[in-house]
Amino acid sequence: MDRTLTQFAAESGKPVGFVQEDLAAISQIVGRSNLSVDIFEQDLAQRVGVKQAVTANVAGMAALMAVEALDLGTKDEVILSPFTSTTLATAFASKPCRIRVADCSPLCQHIDLAKLGKLMGKRTKVIAIPHVLGSVTPMEEIVDLAMDNGAVVLEEVGGMLGCHYSRYGVGALGHLSFVDFSKSAAFPGIVGGAVLTSMDVLGEKLRSFRRGGRHTPTGVQTVAGFDCRMTAVEAVLCQVRYDVMDASIHHLTELAGIYSERFHGSNRIQAPEYLLTGDLHCQYGVRVDFEATGLSKFAFLERLRSMSTGEQHLARPLPAHPFFQQALRIRADDAPNSEIWHSRMLPLPLRLDMTEDQAIGVAQAVRELANG
Repeated sequence: MDRTLTQFAAESGKPVGFVQEDLAAISQIVGRSNLSVDIFEQDLAQRVGVKQAVTANVAGMAALMAVEALDLGTKDEVILSPFTSTTLATAFASKPCRIRVADCSPLCQHIDLAKLGKLMGKRTKVIAIPHVLGSVTPMEEIVDLAMDNGAVVLEEVGGMLGCHYSRYGVGALGHLSFVDFSKSAAFPGIVGGAVLTSMDVLGEKLRSFRRGGRHTPTGVQTVAGFDCRMTAVEAVLCQVRYDVMDASIHHLTELAGIYSERFHGSNRIQAPEYLLTGDLHCQYGVRVDFEATGLSKFAFLERLRSMSTGEQHLARPLPAHPFFQQALRIRADDAPNSEIWHSRMLPLPLRLDMTEDQAIGVAQAVRELANG
């Protein structure tokens, strides 16, 4: 094997098979076109259904650009979901605004609209809404509530890039959206991010920030030689992945279907209802009655690891993190329902390189442990 290819695989953290596939695709695309970051951004925006896409070489920088564009001050309030990603939460932690957390239902990962409405006020400037564990958050009422109060909705795409809700693409449901390509199983090995919007004023700010600029009363000041845009190579990798997005999502959905089929009829494992509605998704989890199994969730996961099934990470709700309690000035009891929901959910591996036989093996291992 070529030494450069091996090094590239080690540095990217991707299986060599994926690297070979990507390099072959890059050669073909570069050979027949002048694909650039600008072209990929235009294509990304068009596919999602927004006016502008502004990429960054790492997702954390994209999150910072999104938050910076919102001009948050000491008198502003931001409402987060308990399942807002740590990347986006860290970006909000850099601002002097007040952070509030809207809890979810103990049976669902989506924000409770009644609780959200009670938190809304004259100072509410932003509502940040993620799509969690493969389920698209119903956005219409949230957007209407935000607009009635003069607030902006920041949609966090998570692993749902390429999916649709109603007639809109995920990423076009809010006023602006944050994309972390690494969160999607359809974009293995991609570490960059993007911010999407149809608001021209936000698009202009985002591009100036990416160039190292910052808005001042006298205009935009730029730091010479600084540009955090996505590299051309990563843009090509993203384009390659996006070109086969439908096939990727189809494969992942088939794997999720295998999981649900194997769990049907189990008293201790409940497959998610959203799969029955036909939603396409790149993440998957099931609700497990851990108490009935005689194992704690931690012990259950440890047993699965020992069976070499692999796993998918599901982060704890933000209020459960001591770091974010301090950084965001929130309390551990701000979202008790989210902790209940999280304690019952078991995320399962869902990857492009998984075979149907591997998915069947994971499902059988989970069912054996659950049934004792």
